[in-house]
Amino acid sequence: MADVLVIENSKKLADLFASDLMLAGFRVKTAVGYHEGVRLLDASTYQVIVLNPFFRDGSADDMFEKLTRDNLLDRVLVCSADAERVKSCNEKGIHAVMKPVQLMKLGQLITQIARVSEKRIGGLT
Repeated sequence: MADVLVIENSKKLADLFASDLMLAGFRVKTAVGYHEGVRLLDASTYQVIVLNPFFRDGSADDMFEKLTRDNLLDRVLVCSADAERVKSCNEKGIHAVMKPVQLMKLGQLITQIARVSEKRIGGLT
C-alpha cells in the first residue's frame, strides 16, 4: 500500500484522516500545519500527499511553490471545504476534492495517484 502524508491545519482532522486511511490499508504520517508538513516532506518520500492548503503558520502559495520545486505536485490531493480552492486546483491540474469526502472515494483517489507516482519513481531508477 501507499505511503501517505496528511498535512492538515488541525490535529483532530489529521488524526481523523490518518485513522480512516490506515483502516483502508495505507501507511500514513501526519503533519499539522505548514512547518511540520515541510519538515516531513524534506525528511522522507511519500507517494501521496493529502493536503488542506489553509495553514495558521504558513502560506499555501509557499507550500505549492515547494511542491512544484521538488517535483511533487502530481502526488498532491487537495482536500478542502473551499469550493473555489478545489475548482482552482482542478483547473491547474492538481487533484482536489471537496470536504467532507467519503472514505471510499478518498481511497480510490489515493490509490490512483500512488500508481502514477510508483511508475514515475520506478522510471527514475
